[in-house]
Amino acid sequence: MLKLIRLFRIGGNLVPEKNVSEMMIACYEPNSRDERIAQERKISVVIQTVNQIMQLVTATCILGLLWYRMSDHLLPALTRNI
Repeated sequence: MLKLIRLFRIGGNLVPEKNVSEMMIACYEPNSRDERIAQERKISVVIQTVNQIMQLVTATCILGLLWYRMSDHLLPALTRNI
């Protein structure tokens, strides 16, 4: 679980935008400046979405692990009162 918490220290830059953008431009060279700007913007939006999804999955895993740990302690205490 502590390894998952370390992912938040990265600050949301799990996939570097500049490197991916350069790689995509190397594969496909746009004809005009406008196309290049539009392509870089699309890449930026996709990378931001992927980073947010990865952060969401990490947070969900952490909450699930905490819930699992807390249920071991809370469930016996709740069932004794019934």
